[in-house]
Amino acid sequence: MLLCVTLCSAAPSYVFGQADASRHPANPAPVYLVIRTDDAGMSHSVNMAVEKLIASGLPVSVSVMFPTPWYQETVDILKRHPEVSVGIHLTLNSEWKNYRWGPVLGRTAVPSLVDADGYFFASAEALHQNHPNIQEVEKELRAQIQRALGSGLKIDYVDYHMGTVVRYPEFRELTERLASGYPLQQTFHSFLPLIGIGIQVLVACASALLLRLLAKAAEALRRALAPRLPASPSPRLWAPGDDPHTLAQRLLWATSRGRAPPCRLASR
Repeated sequence: MLLCVTLCSAAPSYVFGQADASRHPANPAPVYLVIRTDDAGMSHSVNMAVEKLIASGLPVSVSVMFPTPWYQETVDILKRHPEVSVGIHLTLNSEWKNYRWGPVLGRTAVPSLVDADGYFFASAEALHQNHPNIQEVEKELRAQIQRALGSGLKIDYVDYHMGTVVRYPEFRELTERLASGYPLQQTFHSFLPLIGIGIQVLVACASALLLRLLAKAAEALRRALAPRLPASPSPRLWAPGDDPHTLAQRLLWATSRGRAPPCRLASR
């Protein structure tokens, strides 16, 4: 299962979810964070992970693989969570060695899309080397969209499993034409959002490091001021659970006056 964090700004394609879209702001100026999870429906374990992610309360969207064996369980989960935006994870590949799936239409209806065992090819390259009939590609993708729309879920967008349906010019033209024929947004995976994630991770790590350094400085200050402190069993400058900002204020107070900070002492 892939988690893709998307940061939308400027003129984003808003993901409204299955609930009332009027609750969402129309102003394109704010930046929104959406955690997108795809490959839903691939297996029961993936579905359970998706359900836990939804239960976390984070803003998520879920892209469902409608040809896969467990998609109906995914539909049941998402029906219980109408606040979650749902997309169609258009699929023309089955990449696992011992766990496979094939077309919604069946192997005989789209023979150029399947291997000798009747499953989707493991990669985009293997499919393309089989010279798939573009009309069969259209039939299968349209069948996946129709299955999704007929599931009872509100479908907001389409995206692409392994990028196959947009990797080659003839596939991309077909996919964009199909999506435009339905009230669906198209989304593309991008590495640009990862830059934003990296910055947030760096900030979080720097904050954690700063707090550790602050704690060490507090301990050093305690040792330096220990002779001036009232008798107490192993005194400390702060009590467990004290707010770091309060601690910083106490340290500044103490260092500016060269004596113990005004705080209660706590035993180790």
